[in-house]
Amino acid sequence: MVWTLRDAEGGLDLCDAPRRGMVLDYPNIRTGWEYGTGRPGEAPERVWNADPAVYEPPPDSEGWKRCFSVPVALDRTTSATWSQANLAARSALDDLRRVIETEPDHGDALPVIKMTGTRKLSTAGGATVIPVFTIVKWVDPPPCLAAVADHGDGDDVDDSPAPARTATSRATRPQSAPAPEPEPAPEDDPYETEADWQDEATQPAPRRNRGAAPAEPPVSEKLRQHFEGRKATQAARKAPAAQPTQTPVRRKTAPKPPATDDPF
Repeated sequence: MVWTLRDAEGGLDLCDAPRRGMVLDYPNIRTGWEYGTGRPGEAPERVWNADPAVYEPPPDSEGWKRCFSVPVALDRTTSATWSQANLAARSALDDLRRVIETEPDHGDALPVIKMTGTRKLSTAGGATVIPVFTIVKWVDPPPCLAAVADHGDGDDVDDSPAPARTATSRATRPQSAPAPEPEPAPEDDPYETEADWQDEATQPAPRRNRGAAPAEPPVSEKLRQHFEGRKATQAARKAPAAQPTQTPVRRKTAPKPPATDDPF
């Protein structure tokens, strides 16, 4: 059974607090009816009972399910709200209620519960798996529970499967502005025959006498040689320098303290 923690923005993360142990603030439990469409991002509608021990009639429409909401402390500083509407969670909470009713008076202390197994419950549609919780001990209420005692916008603990993540679209690259169109030719001179033309000055061919200096290469050849020289220089600069080899030194580390599974 997988437990998840949903934050106020709708994000999901795995939660192992029910298996490690969490404080159940059962005096602040609420029960009622829940109606949800099942569409992602749409919060269900809930109607709470005046007395948590007595279920009032459901609203005048189909699709409403029994639900509950109870604050829990995942550790000494982290609180959440356990809120669900499925049969498995409600049966697990009913089992805990029966055990708490047989306990002696613990004053203001709250139970630390831990999921220790599962059991099967036969229904008309087949069978469902019910988580089994055990009361480990009783502790004073952690201060973090004051933040969710009013069932505000805390994180929700849920044992339902996490929905698939949706992909986000990438931003498109902005397009550059089109190049300006050339100015049209004058209407009275469409072929521009009356424009001011200047003949290009030509250079004489190089002399090839014996002993003379070699002819200068064309401009395109000089540019090619220039850019090839620049590429070779840039490649030499980008080449990684040789790193000296080092022999790893084994260092002694202090032994770690033994881990504990009790957050309280």
